[in-house]
Amino acid sequence: MQEQDGIKSIKIGFVYLKDDDPKKATMKKLERFGMASITRLGSARGMVILTPYAGRILLPSDSNLVRNRGLCLIE
Repeated sequence: MQEQDGIKSIKIGFVYLKDDDPKKATMKKLERFGMASITRLGSARGMVILTPYAGRILLPSDSNLVRNRGLCLIE
């Protein structure tokens, strides 16, 4: 976790499945701006994984887990 101006930033990773045009994919844009990094699903262990097909929603009570371990999105 990086700290910038006293605010801790959350580690954001994503698994890019190459289903979208990379010029239009939101996570690829965040990667270009240095706000997210591409990762393999196996290295996302321990991170909170976000997918539209999840059986559970993200709740405010999950905030400590997200701050400590980071987020991994399935693109």
